[in-house]
Amino acid sequence: MQPTVFFSQKLPREAEERERALSRLCPGKLCLAGQVHGETILYADHNYTARAGDALYTDLPGVFVGVKTADCVPVLLTSRAAAAAVHAGWRGTARRIAEKTARLLCETYRLSPEEITAHIGPCICQTCYETDGEVAEALGPEAAAYIARRGAKFHPDLRAVNAHWLRNMGLRDIRVSPDCTRCLADVYWSHRAHGSGRGVQVSWAGDG
Repeated sequence: MQPTVFFSQKLPREAEERERALSRLCPGKLCLAGQVHGETILYADHNYTARAGDALYTDLPGVFVGVKTADCVPVLLTSRAAAAAVHAGWRGTARRIAEKTARLLCETYRLSPEEITAHIGPCICQTCYETDGEVAEALGPEAAAYIARRGAKFHPDLRAVNAHWLRNMGLRDIRVSPDCTRCLADVYWSHRAHGSGRGVQVSWAGDG
């Protein structure tokens, strides 16, 4: 596999225009899941049709696996054998979906963690991500070093937590985008900045 990784900026709000833009940008079949903030990992082939899940992986040339985000963390995993795309909001991060996807790749393709490269894309930064205690509690004590508290509010660094989970399982090549979707709301869609009228970014990985 010759992995390709792509993180988009703002795509059109309207579904039809977004599909046209994606067809121009992606060089093959783009597979997206019906994201539900869970931990289901799906395999994508040439016959894939969208269904509920938050991570996709493939080992086929011409098939690209992707995720839609607008503040959540997109994590792309690439290797010599397969590629994966992970949608990690706070619930997915708490369930360690990126780590579970990397473990699945290792088990399925007999990879060592050092053979996988993680690409963590643009997402909301720690300063902009203000939450209640529910999120900090769900992330657990191991993530406490990556959560700042300001009064009654908590500020988790979700990209750092995902990088921590991956590093702990043995990944060494972890590339993290510094871009914050809310700070750069003119470049990226942000749920916090744009509300329900927002569009999405789409990130993908594959062989092509």
